[in-house]
This record gives sequence, C-alpha cells and structure tokens, in this order.
Amino acid sequence: MIAFLYSAPENSVEDYQQVETEEEEGYSIPETSILKPLLILIFLIGSFLPLPLPSEYLSPWITVLTGILIVLPGKSALIESKIMNSWYLRESNQTVFILSLILFSINIGLLYQRDISSWLSPPEITNRLDGLKDGEHVSYAKAKHLNREWAILDGVNLRTPTCRTQSDGMGYCRHTGLDTKNGTYKFMLIGNSMAANHARLFYQECGPKAKSIYQMSIAICEPLYHLAHGYDCSDGIENIEKQIKIEQPDYLFIFSRFIDIGDPMPPNVTSLENDPVYKEMKNHLDIHMESVQKKATV
Repeated sequence: MIAFLYSAPENSVEDYQQVETEEEEGYSIPETSILKPLLILIFLIGSFLPLPLPSEYLSPWITVLTGILIVLPGKSALIESKIMNSWYLRESNQTVFILSLILFSINIGLLYQRDISSWLSPPEITNRLDGLKDGEHVSYAKAKHLNREWAILDGVNLRTPTCRTQSDGMGYCRHTGLDTKNGTYKFMLIGNSMAANHARLFYQECGPKAKSIYQMSIAICEPLYHLAHGYDCSDGIENIEKQIKIEQPDYLFIFSRFIDIGDPMPPNVTSLENDPVYKEMKNHLDIHMESVQKKATV
C-alpha cells in the first residue's frame, strides 16, 4: 500500500512524504492479463474503421468492453496510479490550473470544431447555391467532402429562423417578418422534409412579394400519396387538405422526395392513366386545386 502525507512545516515549504507499508501476507497483485491490451487494441482499430455501425449494437458493446477494461485486474493500474500520484501531488496549484485549462480548451475545441472552422474559414459568397464557382473543377475528394458537410448540416437546415413554432424543422408554421399589409401573394409550402429544407431559400426568393407563407412539413410522407416506406400517411394528407381550404393560397408549392411513387407500375397496368399511384396523386392534386387561387407547382 502507498500513501502520501501532506505536511506544512514552520518554514512554509510544502513537503510530501511517501509512506510505504508492506503488503499483507498472502496477498499478491495479479499479473497483467493480455486481455487488457487486446481490448485497448480493439478500441483503437474500431475508431479508425470507415464502416458505419448501428448505434443499437455499438453502444451496448462499447459499454460492456469499457466495463471489462475498468474492472480487469493487473499491475498496470497500480503502476499508473503511482506515477500519476507522485507527479501531480508535487506540482503547484498554478501548474495544475494551467493544465486543467488546456485540457478544457481542447475539449471545447473538439466539441465545436465545425463552428470554429466555419468562423476561421467562412464559405465564399458566389452566384451558385452550393457555394462553388462557375467552371470550377470539383474533384471526387472535394465532392465527397461537400456531400458529407451537407449531410451533417441537413438537420440544421431544416430549422428556419422565420418558422420558430416548428419542432426540428418539421410540423406546421407560419413564417414571420413579412409585410402582411403591402404583400401581394399568399404562398403555401407542403411536403416532407424537403419542404423544410427549401423553406429558407423560398423565403429569401419570395418573401418580398409575400403577405403570407404557410408551411406544412410532414416527416417521411409524400404529400400526394398515402404510403411512404410502408408508413401510412393518410392523416397527414387529410390535414394538408384541410389547411389548404383554410388558407386559400394564391400559389401552392409542393416540395418532396418522391420515392415510393417512382416504383414501377403493376404488371397488369399498361398506361399511366390506369396506374393506381398516379390516380391517387391526381385525385389529391385536384382537391388541392379547388382551394388554390392561381397555380400549384410540384
């Protein structure tokens, strides 16, 4: 057993005295198992694997392996404890404070590295929406990087500042900051996450001419077809129809990722007019057009 005794003698010089006691008879520290370095190696290799792993499987495994690593006996833990204790107890408060401040700053930098990077190197303002210049050569590496950035920021882009009543960019909201007295048109946006994703751009382009912009974003659901990945969207479509009748918009804009409606026609259907998906979509669009004053854009 090892202990450190702190004493403050009369000369005010801090002194540390190491006291060692003999281990109890019959007790010996187990030898370091090869399992501990093996677990650490698995952690290191897994950190650099480019394969995405489902969180429902990864989280329990990480928890179990970490627990095994903590409780695994061995001399290494005692040796590390001796080194750390004998080092930091000899340092002054100022040194410990500076070290803590450095470690804290590193953690903050890692947590907000994307924001810091954007602040240090802000994107260029160009005529293109993707931030690239006309005629600029885009390598595969840069395209991969940009796609990753857009995918990471996709959730952030769903939240439009002028639609604060939304939850994570989805739901129903009325855009604020418009000239309700002198504005010309009433706009309405419907769709799945694509409606929320394009809302900021739509507001910038059409906001000066709008006296009202109402937005309805339903996750997953396509606004003109009741099925999406096997999920029933009938209630969402019904709510959209009711709200369009209430709003009576001049222009209706439909933003959506049309996925299920792109499936091949059934084997017994030879013309588009007889396709059940097309017929349902046309029926919903006809219902919408009864309340749209000017035009609908898909």
